[in-house]
Amino acid sequence: MSHNEIPIRTADGHPITNGMAVWTNDLEIAYVALATAQPESNGDLWFVVVNDPDELAKTNPRGHLMNGERCAVRHPFTGQIAS
Repeated sequence: MSHNEIPIRTADGHPITNGMAVWTNDLEIAYVALATAQPESNGDLWFVVVNDPDELAKTNPRGHLMNGERCAVRHPFTGQIAS
């Protein structure tokens, strides 16, 4: 099953797409890189988030592993949208 077949959403319910800006669980803005996404047997999808959007163009972007439960489009305290 590819990551395209798994409906993944952020903690605040937004569909996750490649390159989208999110707030991480460290309350930093990062960008989703689905190129190396890895589904687990329980249905979770782990993907890389990068702080530098230029990393998105790379085949193997360097960043932090994340899943949808650990990121959000809206800041949890201020409501600001990641961009």
